[in-house]
Formats: sequence, C-alpha cells, structure tokens
Amino acid sequence: MQSIAGSKPIAIAEMGKVPDASLLQSRTRWSYFMIWSEQLRGSNTNAAIQSAYFHPRVLNQGELTLPGSVPHAAPTISA
Repeated sequence: MQSIAGSKPIAIAEMGKVPDASLLQSRTRWSYFMIWSEQLRGSNTNAAIQSAYFHPRVLNQGELTLPGSVPHAAPTISA
C-alpha cells in the first residue's frame, strides 16, 4: 500500500476489524480508518474497539475543532 501511495496519506476503509495498536503505530501517514457499521460490534470485542478508538494517535468526533466551524452540541433525548 505504501509503495502505491508514495508520500500521500493513507486511509484504511471498508474493513471489518478495527486496526490494532501495532498497525496504528506502524505508519505515520494514516489519515483515517472506517469500519463497516454492521461489523463494528459483530467482528470486534469491546476491548479491541476501545483500544482503537482511545489510541493516542486517533482523534474522535468532538476532539478537534476546525477554525471557523461550529462545535457539535451534545445530543438531547426527548422524553
């Protein structure tokens, strides 16, 4: 994959398993990863999900505000 991408960022998309820490640490140019929604819980343990999404090299929604953007409000639940 890296030989094809050259110096461009690399995305990991349309996968069933969350990337493990060794994969996230192996390359400095990962831009994002995306899991198939129906496979997130079906193909991964809670520990694997937490390990990937709480990894120091991963930003989640709400952890980054772009200049000029409006921060997301917390969802509300109607009774």
